[in-house]
Amino acid sequence: MRVEETQPVRLHGRLTPGKAWWQDGEVRLWLTGASVGHDPVEPVKRWCLRHLEPSCVRAEADSVVLGGRDFLHLISRLPSAPWPLADDLAVYGWAVGLALEIVQSQDVLPFAAPVDLPGGGVWDLMGRLAQAGDLGYAEWPSGAGAFAAAWMPAWTREELVDRRMVLLSQAERWWAPSAAAFGDENARRLCDAWLCRCVDHFVRQALSRGELLPQDAPAPFRILYRGEPELMEAFARALTSDGALFHADGWLMWRALRRWFAGTGWTPERWADTHGAGRYRLELVLEPPKGNSYDWTVRFWIAHRRRPGVRAPLASWWREPRRVWWIGGERLHRPDRWILPQLCRAAEVWPALGPALQAPAPSQWRVPAQEAYDLFTVYAPRLEAQGISVRLPALKRVDAGDIRLQVQVRRRSPRSSPLPAATARPWFDLAHLADFDWTLAVGDVTVTPEAFARMVEQGAPLLQTDAGWCLVPVRALLDRLEMTRPSPEERSLPAFARLWLWAQASEEETIPVELSFDHSAADLAQFVDALRMACHPSPLPAPDGFRGQLRGYQQTGYAWLVHLRRLGLGGVLADDMGLGKTVQILAYLWYLKETGQARGPHLLVCPTSLLANWRQEMARFVPSLRVHIHHGSARHQTDADGTPRLAAALRRCDVVVTTYGTAVRDADVLQAIQWDVAIADEAQAIKNPDTHQARMLRRLKVRQWVALTGTPVENRLEELWSIVQLVNPGYLGSARWFHRAFADPVARAPGGVTARRLRTLLQPILLRRSKADPVIRRELPEKWEIAAYAALTPEQAALYQRIVHDLFQGLGRPGSIGRRGQILAALTRLKQVCDHPALVAGGKGTPGRSGKLTLLLQRIEEVVAKGEAALVFTQFREMGELLVAALQARFGWCPPFLHGGLGAAKRGELVARFQEGVDPAPVFVLSLKAGGTGLNLTRANHVFHYDRWWNPAVEDQATDRAFRIGQTKDVQVHRLICPGTLEERIDQMIAHKRALTQVVAGTGEGWLTEFDDETLRRLFMLDVEAAVGEMED
Repeated sequence: MRVEETQPVRLHGRLTPGKAWWQDGEVRLWLTGASVGHDPVEPVKRWCLRHLEPSCVRAEADSVVLGGRDFLHLISRLPSAPWPLADDLAVYGWAVGLALEIVQSQDVLPFAAPVDLPGGGVWDLMGRLAQAGDLGYAEWPSGAGAFAAAWMPAWTREELVDRRMVLLSQAERWWAPSAAAFGDENARRLCDAWLCRCVDHFVRQALSRGELLPQDAPAPFRILYRGEPELMEAFARALTSDGALFHADGWLMWRALRRWFAGTGWTPERWADTHGAGRYRLELVLEPPKGNSYDWTVRFWIAHRRRPGVRAPLASWWREPRRVWWIGGERLHRPDRWILPQLCRAAEVWPALGPALQAPAPSQWRVPAQEAYDLFTVYAPRLEAQGISVRLPALKRVDAGDIRLQVQVRRRSPRSSPLPAATARPWFDLAHLADFDWTLAVGDVTVTPEAFARMVEQGAPLLQTDAGWCLVPVRALLDRLEMTRPSPEERSLPAFARLWLWAQASEEETIPVELSFDHSAADLAQFVDALRMACHPSPLPAPDGFRGQLRGYQQTGYAWLVHLRRLGLGGVLADDMGLGKTVQILAYLWYLKETGQARGPHLLVCPTSLLANWRQEMARFVPSLRVHIHHGSARHQTDADGTPRLAAALRRCDVVVTTYGTAVRDADVLQAIQWDVAIADEAQAIKNPDTHQARMLRRLKVRQWVALTGTPVENRLEELWSIVQLVNPGYLGSARWFHRAFADPVARAPGGVTARRLRTLLQPILLRRSKADPVIRRELPEKWEIAAYAALTPEQAALYQRIVHDLFQGLGRPGSIGRRGQILAALTRLKQVCDHPALVAGGKGTPGRSGKLTLLLQRIEEVVAKGEAALVFTQFREMGELLVAALQARFGWCPPFLHGGLGAAKRGELVARFQEGVDPAPVFVLSLKAGGTGLNLTRANHVFHYDRWWNPAVEDQATDRAFRIGQTKDVQVHRLICPGTLEERIDQMIAHKRALTQVVAGTGEGWLTEFDDETLRRLFMLDVEAAVGEMED
């Protein structure tokens, strides 16, 4: 018995397309099944004649044959046929439904092709039209030819394209055997041919009823070719009438069609996509751990881009025996061609998937909780941006406000003494005295320290509770812990201070810290009270032996340093330039000596250019403080008994002064010494924590660090971290964390809440006062003078000594004109040597050859950082040109230079541009004589006298260019002096006799020529120890 005799009756059908692409073709209908009997045709014929004219129905031996258009009239009756429809026939009905939707949405476009074009060639032709763009070639030659017109789907709507692909898959499923047996086109081409004929029929039908307006032709060509209007009229008639044939010029027809097809869905990669790459995408499904496992599982699926619910696990594809995959009624051919590249792309975005691709048939992968969290927070959006879908389980998000950190401080061992006296050793050592009990509350769930440690160790911000999985803001929590919780190697006083300060700022924090003290830790609570008062220390009078008068704010700074010492903390004294950081630190060092609190030698590290300045200031304010300068080649010498010079000095000195460069070179020696107080002057020199000098200083054994800087932040906030890391290690957390928690947010919002948090955190250990502060301003004079000492370089010292030697070798007799000329010439040359050796010996005017130029650039840098302006006076035009070049090389702008070689108009222009702020340079270089009188330059509030004029009245007149009516700021006058030279000695003479200077000195330098030889020798001779500095930093 045949198989079909045991099957139920079904009505079947098959399309045979016409010979030409535009012809409807024929449809054959027949019955199969057990009840059909011996005639599968007659029942079908009788049913067709009920609905069609007899001339439309032709019976053959095995089927009933209908014309394609007649079948369209009959197809709406198929659901009421007396037999169930076989799937091969149902496909035609599905195609009709899709065609109707295409027409209703007007997703159609006109098409024409030669009448003799084979049916199979029309699809490739439309693909070439869609890709032609503005290319000038045409497939059809010029000249009249016979064409057929038809309406075609445009395929510009994605949902219609998706339905087409399902329809084609069903046709391939049910038509392929018969299509192959009868030698027709393949099933997909056959289905497309039927679908397009349906679309053409329905459009013409709608146009005849007036239900659909014909599409407007595209905008006309810029130049209409001859015959083009007639062609368009004939084309339009063929599209709207029963007759589809017309005559047209092939070249013109091609040009018109390619413009219609541009931007449609007939491109081959879209129209002929059988792999599904344009409609499907990879989907990653994350599943929570099961059982005792802590790992999460990522399963690989593919999902339709526009049809919700149409998806399948990739594991089923690897089980397919053939290279086809049925999903959602659609048949995909070799989808692994795009699935595997998408898996590779997913692994590039989310590296955790990389190992999964090593498997021969990847379908899933297990990842630890941290990787799962990263998928939630980081990689899911990135994967979605790459077209890869991500499905995540439902999580309850716990806001940072629902998290609380509770810390109880308790004593490790009893301690009965209260806050100790000032003379006692630092009273608090966290490593020996304190333990911390941490409690973490997440929402309504309390996490024990052990559970939390396990969660962090597993990288698990995903917590499972009775209510399900919770997503905890672990980054904010870890950041909070990193800032507040001392690590085992960092159980230090700064860490405890940081913890307390964060607890104080909890009202502004997303994750509050609740700090409490056990009854055994009452004295630790006293430390908290003392820390709270660090910004407002108790008044402390200047020590008795201090030879100077401290202003009120300077007394506060000195008392603040003493207070920090009692707390065991270091500090950053960051007052503005000119407010007297030097005298505050000297008062502090003398206080430690006077009260007997110094527990060893102090160390002061400064740039080489400031070495002479510190020596002078110590001699002036604390002459009884025993100072040893550890610098220069002489530091390697030994005493008569073979004791190294530094070791011998440590037996009797109070302070060792060295430079950053020397400290790096002598690191082994300095690190072997226990220092009491170490001071880093111009601490911006260690703004980069990775430099040799920053790393070396951090390795020193120091009881208390103090950093001095007028610019704690020059460019980036990380520079402040480096300085604080030196004075209080760990106080601002790790550099990486500080960048993420503070530097980036403050850079984006300088006045935001993060900036306020940072100020709160720094208040106890960073003291910064500005000249603009009202309280400070009341204490300052309107103008004050500062002597800045710059050491000579070895080159300068050698030139200086040679000039002095040559002078006394050939010095004339007293009173002679020649003698006066010799002295004045030598005087000029010595001043030039102090300015820059290039003025005497020639060569490049680099700052490294001159200690004075190096110091000036440092001071100008502070001025510029404050947004202020300066005048720089020099009596030598050549030096002025060197200054201009050096300032331009350092800062990028070229300062104006006013000198005697300029005309009156040019001088006036330079002054006006600087005074009005038109010139971007905040520094004005002037010749002392040409610019010392008659000018109004109140834009500047700093005046630098680069070289000394021996009549102070001349310098005062120059200073008055800035210090005059119209000046709204206090004026600082900086006199640059080379110690150990005639500059320092004549400065001392003028300072002692300033009231009589006009009488003694007159208006020039001639009075110096009247000294006898011995007086001149004392005046001119070089004090090598005081004058020379190695320019190493």
